[in-house]
Amino acid sequence: MIGYDRYLFATISLLIVAIFLLQGGTNIEEQIRTGGFWTRRYCLTSAELTEVTAVRGTANLLEEKPFSSNRDKSSSLYQRRFKLKEMDVIYGRPTFLENVSELTFYGFTLLASTQRVQDSRSPTLRLEGQDFFDSTLSPDSMDVILLIGEPEIDAVVGFMGQSAAIESGAYKGQAVRAFLIEGANATLPSALLSLVGWQPQSPTLETAKTATMASHPLIALDALRIAVRTGMSDQIELLAQWLLHPSQPAAVKATAVELLGQAIIVLPQGSKEVDRLIDIAVSGWEAESAYPINATYLRALQSSVEHIKVSNQLERVRGIAGDYQIRELGMLSEQLTNSLDE
Repeated sequence: MIGYDRYLFATISLLIVAIFLLQGGTNIEEQIRTGGFWTRRYCLTSAELTEVTAVRGTANLLEEKPFSSNRDKSSSLYQRRFKLKEMDVIYGRPTFLENVSELTFYGFTLLASTQRVQDSRSPTLRLEGQDFFDSTLSPDSMDVILLIGEPEIDAVVGFMGQSAAIESGAYKGQAVRAFLIEGANATLPSALLSLVGWQPQSPTLETAKTATMASHPLIALDALRIAVRTGMSDQIELLAQWLLHPSQPAAVKATAVELLGQAIIVLPQGSKEVDRLIDIAVSGWEAESAYPINATYLRALQSSVEHIKVSNQLERVRGIAGDYQIRELGMLSEQLTNSLDE
């Protein structure tokens, strides 16, 4: 039900944006301009990663152990250590690996082994690299990319000030952002080279077009994040149209809807730019509504309810039936109707 949840979340996000626009939008606008929640959630882009060196190699898990500090002996934080060999530089300083045959690095997770998942069908959509350490990983060799170097990794609640880094050698202590190359991320090594922030020129409509042609959706999402931050409405329009196409994965569309909402809120009300972006949002809704996946899921489950009652999936289906997002969708739809009529 991953696709169902993400699509429903995207739908709710779009309704929230529409309601907020009708009510003025000043609070969220201030949050965006001053670094509030929405900005922090999507703060890391390739524009901040221009000084990293991207290294691809073969990684093996060395050990995993609970991590505790003198202040907190009962922490549920886990440290995971890895060794990277057979390395090549794919971006950054070409001499980075001179006289370096292997790198040992570590990262942290709050998830116990039973809580971790690794769905290779889902592409990574962020440049933070934390998904790697939160995932179930193979005990065998793994194809991995590390982004090594500044900026420092933002503090994470529960990590006690710890963050992923190189463990020893000439690069000891440098920040590490790790990505597993498999499944939907198999094209990431070549796609990363199209990141807007890694191009020699400032972002333009042409670099945005190039981002949409990359073989991985992270590249276009990164370009959209940069365009939203810098207020480039022509780039936002091009990128949002591509990212909200029905063929895109649900998680990609959900992320793009949120970013499109941010872009609309900070532009002048009544402007042609806003009208075009609202048109993209509404068109996206209409395209998804042609094949309403959430309602189709519920109809399919309802039609097979007698079988569900005697299956091992009964409690999971109960969870869907009581899903707060379904009720929230109805409430938001009603709220939008009322706001439009005021």
